[in-house]
Amino acid sequence: MQNGDPEYEAQVAAVRHRLVAAQNRIQREGSVAYAITLGGDDRRGVHRLTNKLVEWMDARNMDAAVHGRPRGDVRDLPPLYRMWRDCPAKGRGSIFVRPASNQILIDRIRGRSKRKQFESQLDQMLRMEGTWAREGIKVIKLWLTVSAKVHRQRRETRTDLDRWRQKQYDRSIVKDLEEGGEIAAAIRERTDPPDGPW
Repeated sequence: MQNGDPEYEAQVAAVRHRLVAAQNRIQREGSVAYAITLGGDDRRGVHRLTNKLVEWMDARNMDAAVHGRPRGDVRDLPPLYRMWRDCPAKGRGSIFVRPASNQILIDRIRGRSKRKQFESQLDQMLRMEGTWAREGIKVIKLWLTVSAKVHRQRRETRTDLDRWRQKQYDRSIVKDLEEGGEIAAAIRERTDPPDGPW
């Protein structure tokens, strides 16, 4: 099924209706909030999904926090700082694009964090999610991934301008994927508890 297919369009309309109805209920009741975290190595997929969610949902009750490479004063703060700062208020929601898990991944791939610090950061992430859950924030975690082969194909089909724009972030992710994706797998496994799965 795809765009233009009547069955697909009917399913999309039903999903959109349910999403907006759930948002309105959360906003009306004001007792909970929601946080959607979009992590993983498929940067293109994360951005497309973010655009779809913003298009399909009621943006008046939702914020999008795009956490790119930390700059300025934020660079010296822990990776989870920005997620705490952008924590949604009750009755609202937030979409976290490239959340702390992605910065933790990049820091580990580039050797900026040692094994002990890496594991400590993942434990902190789990504690943060647990705190959010106790405070009434429903956490929805989506990890989007593609293979190293797909990343290479995307790289080969880029124009010279696209290659120039390719972020260091993408190159780091591909490096991990080409080495078996061990660091990304460790993050997913460690931050995938039964009460807060990816």
